[in-house]
Amino acid sequence: MGNFRSKKIAPQIISSVIEDDFKEVAVPSSNEDFSELERAKVINICGVDKDGRPVIVVAACRFPNNNTKEHHQLLRFIKAKLDIYVENDYSVIYFHHGYHKANKPSFGWLKSAYQEFDRKYKKNIKRLIVVHPTSWMKMIWAMMKPFISAKFGQKLLYVNQLAELSDFIWLNQIPIPLEVQNFDDTKLKSQGLETLNDNTTIAPDSQFAVELDVLIEKQGSLPRVPKEIIKFLLTEENIKVEGIFRRSASNLAIRDTKTIFDQGKTVEFNEPILPSALLKLWFRSLPCSIIPSHCLKEMENVVKASPDQKIDLIRETIISRMDVSHLPLLKFLIGFLSQVANEESSNKMGSPQLAIVFGPCLFWNNLPSGGIEDIGTINNLIKWLIDHHEKIFC
Repeated sequence: MGNFRSKKIAPQIISSVIEDDFKEVAVPSSNEDFSELERAKVINICGVDKDGRPVIVVAACRFPNNNTKEHHQLLRFIKAKLDIYVENDYSVIYFHHGYHKANKPSFGWLKSAYQEFDRKYKKNIKRLIVVHPTSWMKMIWAMMKPFISAKFGQKLLYVNQLAELSDFIWLNQIPIPLEVQNFDDTKLKSQGLETLNDNTTIAPDSQFAVELDVLIEKQGSLPRVPKEIIKFLLTEENIKVEGIFRRSASNLAIRDTKTIFDQGKTVEFNEPILPSALLKLWFRSLPCSIIPSHCLKEMENVVKASPDQKIDLIRETIISRMDVSHLPLLKFLIGFLSQVANEESSNKMGSPQLAIVFGPCLFWNNLPSGGIEDIGTINNLIKWLIDHHEKIFC
């Protein structure tokens, strides 16, 4: 992480947990090869913002040159990435620095791009943050106003310094290109401002967005939030509620209940939708997700393996490589999800639906490039864990 102007903000996740989509994860129907754009990391999917929404990061400095095949693929590539998330609320952070003559799309391309992204893409984007905007960029936006709805225009926010992003997201969650960090440092120094590391503070009793090891050291192998929520949800009355983990809770209720948790006070629930939303949010807000990123390649091998090989492969290549102190929590969660899946006839939440909900929660922050295929691999693994948890965690 680069250096930033001093700005201390206690982490807050103050709004909604999104309602999860239960369609199969899409891949480009044309099977188009986007490998060069993937390697360039033009787009990254990384964590959640402080309202609990997925964050999509786009870096102009990684755009392909105009005369390349990848430039002509760029729009289709962006759409393929967004298709995974656009059914739910999401935020976009766009780093404009590094946008130069060789990789600058034409005005016609930008107009076509806006028109190509139909209502489903625009409806659920809740915030579009442009970092280090230039006068040229603002002029282009003004020229496009006749083609842009007033409602969509209200979602745009210009940010002139990286430190200002900490109002919306934890800076350690997003991959900021080095040249963007260097540009920001140079700009601050030229203005006589000191650049300091991001020193976002965490309140002593905070439960959300806290390192799992810190919580385990203080609270034991099962941290307070998942332990209390799962205990509440395990009652027969709650576990059978239709749409549990799918239905959205009140934004105000989520904010207020999270605040009570973070103050170290007792939390009482009287219905299952709010705690189920908070459970997803708690896992998604972990600075490092519970399943480590180095397991992704092993996941791919597991998914490709025959059914009689999968359990041994999961134990040998994934479970054995996880932090031992994190295993009790994963076992506790997966065992609970298995019980939820057993009540599918009542709650309509079988293992495929639960895997789609909890795949991003358990692996979200570690996706190396937000690859489309990676999402499907992760969800398939979570489904297998739920279906065979007794043999895997025996």
